[in-house]
Amino acid sequence: MLPKLNDPFSLVELPRIADVPVEKRVVLPHSQKGLTFQETDVIHLGMSKSIISSYVLKPTPKLVWSFPLSSSTIVDCMDVKDDWYVVGLSERRKQYVKIVKRCGTEVSITAEFPLEVAAVGVMFGTDSSIYVLLRDGSVSHLEYTEMKTESGSENITLAVASTLPSLPPLPRSSTHTVVYHTFMSEHTFQHKNPLLFYISRLNESSSYTCRLIGIDGSKTFEIYNVTFKSHSFHNCLFAISAGVLYTFNKSSKEVSSASLMKPQSTLKSISLEPLFANDDAQEYGFFSPAPERLLLSNQSKLYLVNYKFSSLLDSFQHNTNIKLYLNFALPTKGDSEITSSTYALYLGFNEKRKTSKINYIQVELGKNTLRECLGKSLKTQEEKEKPLKAFPSLSTQNLMRDNSIGAKELNVFLNKLKEAKSDTANFNKAIIEFFKGQGHDDTKSYTHAITDRVVDAALIEQILSLIFTVDSKDSTVQILQDDFLPETAVEYLLSHPLFTSKYANGLLLLLSQLNEPNLLKTAIEKCSALSIDDLASELNNLTELADELDKDPESAKSTQLVFMFLRATIDRLVSNFSLQQITKKLSEILTAEYDEYSKKLERMLGVFINLNTKNSWDLVQAVIDAGGLFNWSIPVIEKLSQVIASKVDALGANSYNLTLTNQALQVEGTKKQNKKKTANKAVVVDSIHEIGTQREELDALLTMANGTTNSKLRVNEGIELAKRIPAYSREKLVL
Repeated sequence: MLPKLNDPFSLVELPRIADVPVEKRVVLPHSQKGLTFQETDVIHLGMSKSIISSYVLKPTPKLVWSFPLSSSTIVDCMDVKDDWYVVGLSERRKQYVKIVKRCGTEVSITAEFPLEVAAVGVMFGTDSSIYVLLRDGSVSHLEYTEMKTESGSENITLAVASTLPSLPPLPRSSTHTVVYHTFMSEHTFQHKNPLLFYISRLNESSSYTCRLIGIDGSKTFEIYNVTFKSHSFHNCLFAISAGVLYTFNKSSKEVSSASLMKPQSTLKSISLEPLFANDDAQEYGFFSPAPERLLLSNQSKLYLVNYKFSSLLDSFQHNTNIKLYLNFALPTKGDSEITSSTYALYLGFNEKRKTSKINYIQVELGKNTLRECLGKSLKTQEEKEKPLKAFPSLSTQNLMRDNSIGAKELNVFLNKLKEAKSDTANFNKAIIEFFKGQGHDDTKSYTHAITDRVVDAALIEQILSLIFTVDSKDSTVQILQDDFLPETAVEYLLSHPLFTSKYANGLLLLLSQLNEPNLLKTAIEKCSALSIDDLASELNNLTELADELDKDPESAKSTQLVFMFLRATIDRLVSNFSLQQITKKLSEILTAEYDEYSKKLERMLGVFINLNTKNSWDLVQAVIDAGGLFNWSIPVIEKLSQVIASKVDALGANSYNLTLTNQALQVEGTKKQNKKKTANKAVVVDSIHEIGTQREELDALLTMANGTTNSKLRVNEGIELAKRIPAYSREKLVL
């Protein structure tokens, strides 16, 4: 399956918390990384100032267990092992580790262990061991014990298991602050033990320490401890996959890689500047779900990047009012059909309503092949004016000479257009005469035909640059001059197959704002550069407008005009894109808060039903798929039920009529068959009598001619006569 991001859905809505950074509101356990995509049926979440919880995913997301936290408790880290939950908590000035045993849906047993500084990582070890990484870079080895009291109730204790004598302590002369860490239960190194890797900053300086530790109970040991200077690590995000450390610099938008055994030595780096060229936000999420595959979040988008081939595999656009923060991506190998599927969890924060939700999205990583990355390069070529090329006829005797003459003619034509930039009449005339080779008529509209002059795509792009420009902030097309819009020329260029995609982003919205219905309809129907994003956005805008006009009885003409554009947009979408692509895009565009999302879906569904065309019914299926099974109000369900009931009634009536028609045809066929049999019988009898008469006449003729009774001679002469005298038969035509 090709790489893609698809099937997002909301898992849980978080309570409103004002004083906790959005990206730190939810924590997932280390053990969640140890499950495969197929094995993941339950997701455990630690929500600051709320609960520790477990959710089942199938058949639908559902809360199955929770443990309440106080309104001042921050969840720093957590891990889960069977029915045991261990969490690092901070409550005002108190930091501690709490272990919780789940004994049922409502009963839990707990124990606590105080800490000097907050925990940033925690992991269950073998037996009853727990390993805790503190914010200052030190590691603690704890042990929990379960026992029964005299009264028969269960009790848990949590205490220090060992002081880890084999692990060298950090020097007390410097203050370490952990900026990144990860526990690795499964890895490709020679060590059989789980590993702990972390990066800490020394005294808020540019010095950083990378430390790799082998976890083995009281024999826990240090594999290496490397200190080096870096002026950019304070502004970086980190991820590890298959023994490679990936570093994303939020300032330079570059991703570099290094071996986990030599984290200070960069192996390779690529630039993600094309993805974030117009974005000044510094809030990113960064994970590596598989070797050489990166998953990033920024603003309201998710990006899936192939690091090996420097390509953007896919992206997912959420509602622009929702800011995304990537929380988790399940690691996998990503080298086969079985291991190419995974999932990610991201937090969507609505800035207007101050609400946030945890969302689940399925991620198809592919197999890390070149074929998956073709045409998806991240590298951008420097834009420069391309030389114009002519296309002389192949039948000419001197191609070089005719090509040179044609190129000069193109330059003369382009200069003529530049001089006519303020004169729409001359601009239109020059365009039509050049491409069509005929005089320009103001009363006619012109579109591209196969007999038009063959030109290079660079010429079309340069002509469009005289009319349009691209906004550097959002890359949308705008009018170059407010008083210059040559409609005839633009209409022709919109229908040209070489229309540049650079000037197609936001084109439909621009033409709508300029109140150019003819150009808008031409663009929807014939502009080859339009993407599914533009068409789906236009569809969304038109459905909302149609829904508003439908409530106003005095706007019948406007409603008809909007429905005309709706039909054109729907026909273009259905003819150019698959239903799966349309469903995904509608889901991306319409996704917002629950109430608003449902209302948009219901409006769109109602408009499509009222439109009642074949293609609009195809999009009804897409809207239902985008909305899911449980997002519909009772009136919408009743309306769909009425439509389905009417269709079923129509099918029943048609089936009844068809049955009657078939029976009538069968009766008529039986009558004709009987008549035909009678007619055939009459023909056979008539032919027999005719043959008998002919034989009698022939016998009489032979007897008269020979006057002999020699049978042999009579037979021979009869044969000769039969060759000369044909035997005729008479048939009747029966209707």
